[in-house]
Amino acid sequence: MPKFTSVNSEIKEAQKKALKEMTPKQKLAYFWEYYKVHTLVSIGAVILITWIAHDFITARESAFYAIMLNSYNLNGEAIGNDFSEYIELDTEEYLCYIDTTSVLDPNDYTEYNMATSQKIMALAQTGDLDTIISDGNIFGQYAGGGFFGDLRTFFSEEELAAYQGHLYYIDMAADNVTSDDSTVADESTLSDDTATADTNAGTITPTEEELAVMEAEMRAAVALELESHRDPTTMKDPVPVGIYMTEAAFFKANNGYPQGNAVFGIVLSSMHSDNARSFLEYLWSTAGPEGGATGGAYSFLYGQEPQVTE
Repeated sequence: MPKFTSVNSEIKEAQKKALKEMTPKQKLAYFWEYYKVHTLVSIGAVILITWIAHDFITARESAFYAIMLNSYNLNGEAIGNDFSEYIELDTEEYLCYIDTTSVLDPNDYTEYNMATSQKIMALAQTGDLDTIISDGNIFGQYAGGGFFGDLRTFFSEEELAAYQGHLYYIDMAADNVTSDDSTVADESTLSDDTATADTNAGTITPTEEELAVMEAEMRAAVALELESHRDPTTMKDPVPVGIYMTEAAFFKANNGYPQGNAVFGIVLSSMHSDNARSFLEYLWSTAGPEGGATGGAYSFLYGQEPQVTE
C-alpha cells in the first residue's frame, strides 16, 4: 500500500511541474481535455437551476383555459388576446389560453386521440380547464359522463333566460344519457345484393355509394340526437349543461364549426367560472378579434391527425 501511495505522489508532482511550465493557453487546453465533461455538466446544472428559478418567479397564474375542440381554422392566440382585452385581464400577471388545435374523433382509437382525451381529463381533474366548446356529438359524450356543471349554478335565472331556446339539457334520471349508437354505422345498410365481396379478406366491402349513404345516415342520426337535447319537456329530470352556439355572433362571423353544431359548456371542476361566463358573453355578443379569428390553426377530418392550414 505505501508503495502505491508513493507512486501516486510522484505522478501528482510530475503533473504540477508540467503545469508550471505550460503557457496559459496550454493550461486551458489541458484543463478542457481532462475536465470538459465535468465543466459542461456543471454549466448545464447552473442553467437548469436558473431556468427553473426564473420560471417559478415569472410564471403567470392561469385566469382562464378553454378548449375549442374539433374547431376549424381558428386562431387561438388571437382569440385569447382579444378576450383578455374584453375582460380587461392583466396579461403580465395572468394567463389566458384558448386551445383551438385539439382534435378528438369518437370512432378512432389512435395514440393521438388517446392523448387528447387524457389531456382533457387531466386538466379537468386539476381544475385548470374551464370551458369546452365542441361539436354536438363529442359534447354529448362528455355531458353524459357528468363532465359539465349545471348552468343554473353559474348563471342567475335572469341571465340564463337570455339563452332560452338555446339550452342543451341532459336527463339526470336517464340510465344512459347518450348512446354511442349514433356514431356507429348500421351494418344492416349493407345488403348482399349491393355490397362487393372481398374474396381475399373474406369480408364485405361497401361501395362508394354505400359509404356515402352510411355517412349521410350517420350525420342525420347525430343531428337528431343533438336536437333531442333542446326540449326539457321530454325528460324526467332535465338539467341545462350547455348552450347551442348557432346564434352566437362569434361563430356567425368566423364559421369555426362549419356544420353549425357547436355547443358550449362550463367544466364542473372549473376554478374560473366567472371568466367562463364572460367567455360565453364574449362569443355570443362579439365577432371576435378585429382582424378576424381565423388562420394559424388546424383543419381536420375525423380519423386523421390534424394538418397545418397555410
